[in-house]
Amino acid sequence: MSGDSEAIIRIRNVHKYFSSTSTKLEVLRNVNLEVKRRSFLTFIGPSGCGKSTLLSIIGGLTRPSAGEVYIENTKVEGPRPDKIAIVFQDPALLPWRTVMGNVEFGLEIRGIPKKERKDIAQKYIDLVGLSRFEDYYPTQLSGGMRQRVAIARALAVDPEILLMDEPFANLDEQSRLLLGLDLVKIWQKTGKTIVFVTHSIQEAALLSTEIALFTRRPGTIKEIVKIDIEHPRSIEDDNVVRVRKYVWDRLREEIS
Repeated sequence: MSGDSEAIIRIRNVHKYFSSTSTKLEVLRNVNLEVKRRSFLTFIGPSGCGKSTLLSIIGGLTRPSAGEVYIENTKVEGPRPDKIAIVFQDPALLPWRTVMGNVEFGLEIRGIPKKERKDIAQKYIDLVGLSRFEDYYPTQLSGGMRQRVAIARALAVDPEILLMDEPFANLDEQSRLLLGLDLVKIWQKTGKTIVFVTHSIQEAALLSTEIALFTRRPGTIKEIVKIDIEHPRSIEDDNVVRVRKYVWDRLREEIS
């Protein structure tokens, strides 16, 4: 079995440009990064620095202008549903399907038999704390609950890697904090590799095993901050406060 320290994602010399008829915008410049198996890595940096673009490149939804990304030893040429699931800021649930129906959706596409997919979906509905809400529709759920459904749907197809693009950005502070702490428990139980984009320094300090700090655009990796603090973490913990201060001091250099 591969060790936890082995890199599951390798990013090599990635550049990304977006072009229009009159301009060429450089978003990412010479990004090099390794993501360890079973780690919880957070991207944080100034607005517009390319965090979400890099996540999209890892997920195979966007092609780099130059450079390469590898999942294990295979170059990313497009989406990898066998390895990767993505959770976006908008949960994008199917409104005509119940919680159970939404979580089953990816399994149904894969042709998993009805009884088996229901059992799998139930497992992840329970894991995200939505037991007894199986028959509810998205319009009957709070924003935090809808995002829990999106996480359960992503986990149900059993990816090795979970990419999360500001998944809690639309939630109130209390819901965001609680869902973040629950996500850590899910990560610990499932052993997934999580790459998480956020603008919240507090969220990064509370959740991550490592933080990738981005420079201003064109974004590159300024520093990897390793966080050796046991979970669960508290916002009042002195070590968490020190991480927040350090990250803010380093980010302020890019913002000012």
